[in-house]
Amino acid sequence: MASLLDRYPRLRVWGPILLGLVIVVVGAFAYLQTRHGFRHVVLPIVEAFLPGTLEVRDGFVDLPGTVELKGLRYVDPNAGVEVVADRA
Repeated sequence: MASLLDRYPRLRVWGPILLGLVIVVVGAFAYLQTRHGFRHVVLPIVEAFLPGTLEVRDGFVDLPGTVELKGLRYVDPNAGVEVVADRA
């Protein structure tokens, strides 16, 4: 009986690559849910797309997509918007 690698020779090359890619994606997704990942990756991306200044003292993103922020302050002087929240 032929093994799976004998039937699909490309699996010998692409299998480890795909497995490594899955591990990297899962690890990055887990990192983004930490407070450190939120502060150093998520916030700079959000700040790049917002017109104005955004300050957050602490926060994180949870698996279901829940965002918890502490010490939120957003100011956009051009639109006359200022949002200050101790916890959101």
